[in-house]
Amino acid sequence: MLDSLLSSSSAAQTLTVTGTVTIIMSALMLGLLISMVYKATNRQEGYSPSFAVTIIMLPSIIAMIILLVGNNAARALSLAGATK
Repeated sequence: MLDSLLSSSSAAQTLTVTGTVTIIMSALMLGLLISMVYKATNRQEGYSPSFAVTIIMLPSIIAMIILLVGNNAARALSLAGATK
């Protein structure tokens, strides 16, 4: 069982520059769409512009973290340890 876990986690995934840029730009576009919905739905009460920018940036930051970690459990644990 341990062999199957190790063999599946060591499978190399090749990521190209265009693939990475596409993923990050897609995350930015989806964040922009969510931010526009937030602005439209909270127009009456007023919305926080800094929160709207946070909504735009958060998906791209998470996409970068997911690209960095990939399938490697050791990288995921080291990243969690670095943020503490």
